[in-house]
Amino acid sequence: MIFKKGDSWKISGYPQRYSSFQEAQSILEKLQRRAELDAEMKEQAERLENEQYQKEREEKLKKLAENSTPYEIMIAKNVCLICNLEPCECFAFTEEMEPGL
Repeated sequence: MIFKKGDSWKISGYPQRYSSFQEAQSILEKLQRRAELDAEMKEQAERLENEQYQKEREEKLKKLAENSTPYEIMIAKNVCLICNLEPCECFAFTEEMEPGL
């Protein structure tokens, strides 16, 4: 949002002042484009991370012997991303399960 403050124009959330409304509007458009590009880049990074996780998971499943039990297959599919254990032994998980809480 652009607003007038004294003799200058400002963009809400930014400390800079601009001499004309058009100047402030062009800067705001650049900021919005930059925010859109940042969001797209973040989305692409997340997509790549998910694809890598899926590939690793498929490789783990392929490494299982053909005579694996259903339990072994379930463990390979449900390994925690943080601690790489099944069941999860992350600190946050164990803290919630501590006796007396």
